[in-house]
Amino acid sequence: MTPPPIPIQSALVYGPVASRRFGRSLGVNLLPVDRKVCNLRCVYCQYGDGDAPRCGPRPDQVELSAAEQVLEAVERALAGGAACDSITVAGNGEPTLHPDLVRIADGLVRLRDRLSPGTPLVLLTNGTRLGLVPVREALRRFDRRVVKLDAGQETTFRAVNRPNGTSLHAVVAALQTLGQPFTVQSLFFRGAMDNATPPLLRAWAATLRAARPTDVQVTTLERGTELAGLEPVSAADLEAIAAGARRLGLPARAFPCSAEERFSLRPA
Repeated sequence: MTPPPIPIQSALVYGPVASRRFGRSLGVNLLPVDRKVCNLRCVYCQYGDGDAPRCGPRPDQVELSAAEQVLEAVERALAGGAACDSITVAGNGEPTLHPDLVRIADGLVRLRDRLSPGTPLVLLTNGTRLGLVPVREALRRFDRRVVKLDAGQETTFRAVNRPNGTSLHAVVAALQTLGQPFTVQSLFFRGAMDNATPPLLRAWAATLRAARPTDVQVTTLERGTELAGLEPVSAADLEAIAAGARRLGLPARAFPCSAEERFSLRPA
């Protein structure tokens, strides 16, 4: 049985947590500590269905932490000796919704350089706001920009990611003009819904070719999901998907969920 989604992050800084992709990752949450704020409602979301009061698509509907509060929390964690391999901005929804993202990014660079030199700053984003000038400016401060891309067709994008006022076409167009290296992170699943059928994978590959990422991370489920009945893609099939990306000339790595890890509620 698929377990329920995990609780939302209850602090501005969490971890470091063990990440398959980023090592010991110190998480930075730019969003409220009592609800999810996102402009997508992905069927596989680890934080649940987004019903009020847990979720809102717009930051002006909720009170967000000031940039100073976020940076003070990060400073306390790093000064307190939190050993990490990455400082990852993610948290309870879409971090680029924060209106002070540029100032936060500048502050993170200063804190990292002073307290954890050489630790990469990572931003996880759904890519829906990459066409905005302030967001692009903030992205320049990060060492790694990781952008969600789970679909190659508008119909699949709407079914899987359930956007609020954006389109797959707009996301890909923004990526094509981003002018900065970025990683695509794609999550595949089967079961009650399936975004890993051969036709959908061919459409995904075509969209990947158009987006032109620096590299690709192919992942699957390892936590509870909003939609019941979703199942991870097998390690072999996930590797085959990554191999398809490599045939496009893109470095790609699969991050499977082992039988022991499957739907464990540990952070990733």
